[in-house]
Amino acid sequence: MELLPCAPGQVRIFLTRHGKTIFNENHMAQGWCDAPLTLEGQEMARQLGRGLKSRGVRFTSAWAGELGRQRRTARLILDEMGQADIPVESEDGLMEVCFGSLEGEDEHARDVEFCKMLSIDNPREVYSVGLERLLELYCQLDKTGLAENYQQVCARIPVALERIAKTAFARGGGDVLAVTSGMISLVYFFEVLKLDRSALQSLDNLSVSILYYDGKTLRAELPLGRTDLKEVL
Repeated sequence: MELLPCAPGQVRIFLTRHGKTIFNENHMAQGWCDAPLTLEGQEMARQLGRGLKSRGVRFTSAWAGELGRQRRTARLILDEMGQADIPVESEDGLMEVCFGSLEGEDEHARDVEFCKMLSIDNPREVYSVGLERLLELYCQLDKTGLAENYQQVCARIPVALERIAKTAFARGGGDVLAVTSGMISLVYFFEVLKLDRSALQSLDNLSVSILYYDGKTLRAELPLGRTDLKEVL
């Protein structure tokens, strides 16, 4: 799919999932807790940077949540594009959903608990219950009171992205890098924007979804979750 230049004055946000981490590799729940990028995750971030540069992308600003995996991903992409002078600005709304006491838990063990709560046998069926119910399950199992509920997550991610878009628009527009995480992206696409699930190509680490802002409306370009923007080796 061709990537055309950003129109003058328009804002184009490259909403990017962070690179693969040690927790991803070991199938551990990862919300507000953090883990370093694997060597593969670092190299894939560099590949994305090279791929974007080869397509003529030049970022005017870059944003990430406070999580190290998000900020490291953004930094690797920018450095590989020859844009080491661009700072990674902070936006807490881009952080992953907080899972409370389930942070760092083995994903299989978590899914077994979810199965018991849902009275089902197959862990794969857990993810067919919908995002609202899934976040409710996290809150029910959480022992800290820190797990975010559906309403909290739906409220913060659009505010964060609109703030980034409006800031970039006020600065003259252009291409913007925004590094976030998986679950929060799903909530934004399917619960906030109400897009059809068939619009999502991938939620792999370093998949990219493109958003446009014209000063009034923030809209998504389809397909979501593009994986074709990395450097072709």
